[in-house]
Amino acid sequence: MIAPTAQGDAPQGNSAAYVDNGEREFREGDYKGAIYSWKHALADDSDNGVLLLMYSQGLLATGQYNQSAGAAQRAIEILPEEHWGVVVENFRELYGRPQDYTPHLRALEKAVKDKPEDPALRFLAGYHYHFLGYPKQALDQLDKGLKKAPQDLVMRKLRERVAAKIKADEAKAEKAKPPADASKPIESTP
Repeated sequence: MIAPTAQGDAPQGNSAAYVDNGEREFREGDYKGAIYSWKHALADDSDNGVLLLMYSQGLLATGQYNQSAGAAQRAIEILPEEHWGVVVENFRELYGRPQDYTPHLRALEKAVKDKPEDPALRFLAGYHYHFLGYPKQALDQLDKGLKKAPQDLVMRKLRERVAAKIKADEAKAEKAKPPADASKPIESTP
């Protein structure tokens, strides 16, 4: 699953072995083991944005939300925009049992409810919602996060992407609507 880094290099040597171990451990539900392996891989390959996103997913799975948000933000800074959601969008490949992702999201939502003023939690929830296909919920979380951390440029960048997606979806839906007079029956002339 590991894609090349932003520079196009594949993980090398021990880094690749740690990445593979981490993926196996994650699929088996050993999230702490996966974090350990990916942390070692990152020591050799710190600019691998996809690896950072996988590491972020492991941190999410273990309830380390602030660290997860930080890893996701770092990945966004490194990766081209079209790769920002590669792990979340492909979570079925990473999880051994895809349904295991849902309790992680529910736990994050509970953390947001318990600490509504924490911008890192808001960012992380918005990030996951967006790449799972819930842009309005993502925008709500990111807006609330930016109220507490208006200087967070990465959150602002993600928020702009989400807002653009919503606008594009609305324009697409508007174009798909039939014209107002299309519902009237055609009158025949004798």
